[in-house]
Amino acid sequence: MTFWSRKSGRGDGSRDLQDQVAARARWRPGSRATADGDRRAIELTATEAGQQAVLAWQATNAAVLHLALSTLPEPQRRALAAAVPAIDALARAIDRLADTPPADQDPG
Repeated sequence: MTFWSRKSGRGDGSRDLQDQVAARARWRPGSRATADGDRRAIELTATEAGQQAVLAWQATNAAVLHLALSTLPEPQRRALAAAVPAIDALARAIDRLADTPPADQDPG
């Protein structure tokens, strides 16, 4: 299970990324490898313990979301449900943009 992959370049938060990778390495949730010979890209692969930690985190977040939604009045829950396709399209657009290098940056 690969649970996180990110290309990093100067000026785009790479220091934060390096700190996150270092923290994960200390926690030892999995292995780290350079992706496809691109030294700017890394891939972290979760161990069984790391997978269980991710699943527990997802379950906790799902429970919190379910509880929070249950406190909203029905009209607000319907409005949120109606907005899901637009929110999904926005998330996909963000993912596409995140995977596309800026025009003034050399992709290789």
